[in-house]
Amino acid sequence: MIQITTGVPIDYVPQDLYQWGLALGDYEWWASRYCPIADKETTEPHPLRLNASQQYLKWYIETFRNDYGGGNYLVYKGRQFGMSTMIDTMFAHQATKGPGFRAMVFAHETSAADNLLSIIRRPYWNMPESQLLPSGDNVTLKPAGQHRENKKELWVYFDGDRTRESRVMIEEATAGETAGAGFALNALHFSEVGKDAFDDGRAIGIAMQTLSMDALVFAEGTANGAYGWMYNTWQEVWDEFRQFRLVHKHKPEIKWNSWVPVFLPWFWHYGYPGGLRFPLAEHEEIKAETEWEERAMSGENTYLHYKCTPENIKAMRYLFNNRIKSAASDSGLSAEEYRVQEYPSNPEEGFIVSGSTFFTKEILREGMRFAREYCNTHEILKYKWDLGGFKEDKYGEFRFIKEPEPDKFKYVVSGDVASGQENKDWDTAQIIEIRANGPNILIGYWRAHESDKYMHAILMRDLAEWCKASVVAIENNVEGGSVNDHLRLMGCRGLYVATPEDEGSFQAGFTKRYGWHTSQKSRGIMLGQLQASLRRWYESPSDPDGLVVPFPEIWNEAQAFVRIHGKAQATRGANDDLIMGSAIGNSVAIDTVPKKAPKKDDPYDATIRHYTAIGMKTAVNFYKKLRKVSSG
Repeated sequence: MIQITTGVPIDYVPQDLYQWGLALGDYEWWASRYCPIADKETTEPHPLRLNASQQYLKWYIETFRNDYGGGNYLVYKGRQFGMSTMIDTMFAHQATKGPGFRAMVFAHETSAADNLLSIIRRPYWNMPESQLLPSGDNVTLKPAGQHRENKKELWVYFDGDRTRESRVMIEEATAGETAGAGFALNALHFSEVGKDAFDDGRAIGIAMQTLSMDALVFAEGTANGAYGWMYNTWQEVWDEFRQFRLVHKHKPEIKWNSWVPVFLPWFWHYGYPGGLRFPLAEHEEIKAETEWEERAMSGENTYLHYKCTPENIKAMRYLFNNRIKSAASDSGLSAEEYRVQEYPSNPEEGFIVSGSTFFTKEILREGMRFAREYCNTHEILKYKWDLGGFKEDKYGEFRFIKEPEPDKFKYVVSGDVASGQENKDWDTAQIIEIRANGPNILIGYWRAHESDKYMHAILMRDLAEWCKASVVAIENNVEGGSVNDHLRLMGCRGLYVATPEDEGSFQAGFTKRYGWHTSQKSRGIMLGQLQASLRRWYESPSDPDGLVVPFPEIWNEAQAFVRIHGKAQATRGANDDLIMGSAIGNSVAIDTVPKKAPKKDDPYDATIRHYTAIGMKTAVNFYKKLRKVSSG
């Protein structure tokens, strides 16, 4: 088990060999003596003292160790928090404590690898060979080391034969399968995992195979769009870990054995006690001058509803004028977009692809907020399908917020069919409930890989029969044509049929086609309709032309849906299957299915309106919307 603290205070002065051993074993004490650092706020090197964000990560390490004493920590941070400095000097500390320690650090590019190497070696170079204690004992501090110009590593040994040694090695993410070969690693650090080099997760997966049982693993980075390994992994564990922490308060014996997500917002570092201070001058007052500052100071759009202080705002104004503006111009982003990406206030906004998102960023933020709020407070039903129908199953691939009620409502079943790209494309189904007195609701979805298109067709038929769907609209492009043909031969009720009158449906010479045909023209229409339906819901929770989407997984895809050379599509490494299926269903619901009034006093309808309103509370024009809802 790796121990990073012995509880010795930083100002502790050891008097004998025993006390010196305790002091050297404590990372913070050791770092404050032998890790001089220079940062952008100072001109001279100064001792490393852990800032507020670094202390927060240290607390996570000590609190959420796994069953074996190690842990995997996924750190999502703003810029210049000093995470690499802390993690890599911690590795150097472990290496100088004694033999048998093996660690590897992965950088996203060569220049970054050189910088990380200097961080790791600097403490070793600054350690004196020995220290004379007040007791008269002379203690050896610095183990012997070997320097090889062609190797990026810190290699120290504790005997003349160089058999009892410790090493910290640097590799680039492109190193391939040889990285870490031959070693049982005690620690790993993946630096800037939001960068392109880590997108496919291959380097991370290979390196993780070399770990010992008690290993500490850190993957840290700044968000770089809603795609790639960092984004996907964060989305997988963030909500589950929040639920775990609620249970952990009452059952501390329960352990977490997956990635521990650690979010570090900008305001816990800039203008925060223990971080970089921006003290106010005498009689200086800081008041909100922009909408962004007003929301930050009120806690409306900040992590844990933290209310930014005048010091925080002063710090951000400095960053905005001296760093963000110039960096944004070099990156091609606006200053506001760059601030959101590089200095996030909450876990959602930094991942929203900066630049040309298809859906408005405000709608993306509030939509995700609403979906998370709803799923955290309501049971999500899971179903498994087989030839006998649908059965509740905690591992089922179907997700519903409620069962279909065909005696009360009409339904549209839509779907996107995978094009055969293994693991890169999904088969999906969406179930939209048609409501007369409010927005339509996407009550359920399915996402999986079903290579047998005949079985896929049976599944869609059974789903349509369960809902007594008014329309079944499955995309007929590529593999979808097979699914639609099987549905036609099965006599599927309500199967969508395109005719020459449908704009952009197909080439001349055909009289009709089963299934939804996505052409350049129909694609633009259906995506525009989805965009409008989400906006109508956002602007007024009870708008009958809106669409309620209570699933975070669909909003995840929406965040990564961008304009590339004028075309709306998923950004690289991301999927759009749920978005396309939802767009088809929404378009069909608008154009072909008349609304059917629900029974009076429908409690579910009231619940949706309530949680939609919660999701809207941080919108700028909330009070205007509230007046609309109350008057309607």
